[in-house]
Amino acid sequence: MRNLSNMNVSVIFFIACLIHFDILLGNSLDLASHDEEGDVDLPEALGDDFDMSYLKCTSEGCELVKGSINELAKPGPWEVENEEAQSPHSRSKRKMFLPDNRLRLREQSVGRFPFNSAVAIRVNGEVKCSGVALLRPRFFLTAAHCVQPDGKRKDIEVGVLHKFRVMQWAKVENTRVHPIWKSRKATIKKLRLKDYAVLETSTPLPATPMPIGYVGAGADGKEILQVNKTYMYLSAYDDEKRPDDLNIRFCQMKKVKYYRIYSRCDTVPKSAGAGVYVRMRNKVTGRVDRKVIAIETGDYGVKVSQEYSVALRINSRMFPHICLFATGSFNGCNQQS
Repeated sequence: MRNLSNMNVSVIFFIACLIHFDILLGNSLDLASHDEEGDVDLPEALGDDFDMSYLKCTSEGCELVKGSINELAKPGPWEVENEEAQSPHSRSKRKMFLPDNRLRLREQSVGRFPFNSAVAIRVNGEVKCSGVALLRPRFFLTAAHCVQPDGKRKDIEVGVLHKFRVMQWAKVENTRVHPIWKSRKATIKKLRLKDYAVLETSTPLPATPMPIGYVGAGADGKEILQVNKTYMYLSAYDDEKRPDDLNIRFCQMKKVKYYRIYSRCDTVPKSAGAGVYVRMRNKVTGRVDRKVIAIETGDYGVKVSQEYSVALRINSRMFPHICLFATGSFNGCNQQS
């Protein structure tokens, strides 16, 4: 009888420990728990810091273009327009990959900036992802996994709304990605950190290019992007029923890391590649501009549903790389003006 009593006490103690652990886990669970195991989200985590080589791919295959730089990008005299933190009782966005409350673009807004910067990415006749017109005509930023150069022939097109629910398409003649996308040893974890590509179309589209921005630490060393204060915006062709519907959304950033920005913006797999932009003000001239600072990743590499959407942040290493892809020069994106 005493043994049975001791056993009951042990079981109760074990259950109490599990409940206590579960409560602690729930209270301490932050966005870091959604990172891949072993992924150190710091700039020192990657080697070949200044290697700017890339793959230039066509329908015939890919060639490696070598390049390097001696100095990484600096933020420049820009500050982000932040809002005051909202009450903690305000309603949160719905979780990722669940029914959402995205806003559909109205007919009268078709062709207006910044909505006409958003594009759809069509692969072999099917809309797979989204993207954004970048820097100059015929160049578009998207997620690399959408157009992964896996050796299989792909017909890739970029489309934009020409009229309400009427798309205009252009064929992609060149795709530029990080060399890791042709590496047989590359893991999903590493590919997620290089999930960006620039597409060059054969003909221009009626899309307004958006500038790219690198937002790092300020002069005081503090992060410029602020949790619960900085609003991020993105538009994507991610409607499951109509591929010619553009959905827009905005939300506050929930955590900011060197490689990633976490939020509760409503996203689905087709949101991948959409340009995440913020409103920035030049502290010298006072000019306000919208700049692409991240790329939505959709559900790429995510094994289970998660409560935060993830965007790949354009950091000091990606900034000159993407600049080179779109302008042909590491200095093609002026952060000073």
